[in-house]
Amino acid sequence: MNKHQFLSHLEIILMIAVTLLAGCSMPSIGGSGPTTWIDRPLDGETYPIAELIIQAHAADVDGVARMEFLVMGKIIDSVVVDGTRFEEAQITWMPPTSGIYIIEVRAYDSQGNSNARTMSSIQITISDQVTGSSTINPETILSETQTITSESIPSETPTPCLPTVIAKEDATLRAGPDMGYGIVGGLISGQTANLQGRSESVYGNWWYIQVPNPPGGQGWVWGDLVTTVCVPQDLPVVTAMPLISTFTPTPIDNTPPTISEVNANPTLVSAKIQCGATPPTTIISAKVIDASDITRVFSRIPGLGEFDMTFVGSGIYQVNLGPFDDAGTLSIFIHAQDKAGNISISPPISVVVVTCPG
Repeated sequence: MNKHQFLSHLEIILMIAVTLLAGCSMPSIGGSGPTTWIDRPLDGETYPIAELIIQAHAADVDGVARMEFLVMGKIIDSVVVDGTRFEEAQITWMPPTSGIYIIEVRAYDSQGNSNARTMSSIQITISDQVTGSSTINPETILSETQTITSESIPSETPTPCLPTVIAKEDATLRAGPDMGYGIVGGLISGQTANLQGRSESVYGNWWYIQVPNPPGGQGWVWGDLVTTVCVPQDLPVVTAMPLISTFTPTPIDNTPPTISEVNANPTLVSAKIQCGATPPTTIISAKVIDASDITRVFSRIPGLGEFDMTFVGSGIYQVNLGPFDDAGTLSIFIHAQDKAGNISISPPISVVVVTCPG
């Protein structure tokens, strides 16, 4: 049996094992989102800088509709699957450089639900060191008079590992390491942030972080809400401003925005250019209401990106999308976030893209 036959048989055995496991642990209640597994690569493995296959499975009683692949919190691909109770997808990813990467997979069921709190996550190392056999050049063979010393052996430079936190769920960022401090930002489930320090033991398990992207901010996050990566033993202790006894904590807002009146006008557009009476663009609108300030509303098309929506009055946000390059049916989700970091996602709306005859 050659190497390719062995790997093929091994993949079949793994797929059967995962299928049996999914049959035993399939969620009994719909609406909570699919359960995911990352089949390859495996957690903790090291790979050279070359194209890498990422393969994952997902299971849900409502059927699995789509699977998203993320690297360091950024979506790199989205795969639409067949909608059965158990689905598999794989993509090819080219690491941009050597380093340590967090790979995650998130799946959506046929109702648009995603169980982000149990999103699969692994950590791998990409190395620029090439291993394996090589051809010996006779001109490079040491003569009998040459002596190998420790100075003649090249030393490997370890791949830098940056202290990082990964949000297990949506989490608030506070001005100090205590629930009494005011909210200064937030983390979205699966988002990564730079770890800069830890709290003193008197405050318990808090981490001081810097979030580079929206919702952004610099401050403290409760340790139970994040996973830490590459924490050095000498991570500095950051001293926070003490709470004053007369300090009145900011009321905690746990209510996400309400999204309604989601609409696409028109729902049929032409690809690239106008085709007869069919325009190449569509206006996406939604009404977003929240008790606190709305910080961001955007439309997301899996595989195409995110598009910020503009407030036009009476709670309505709009964005003009298109032209689109390819024909097909687009699923568009509306995301809304408030000042407290609470997030809502609408059910998908569909826009059909057609090409002109001929």
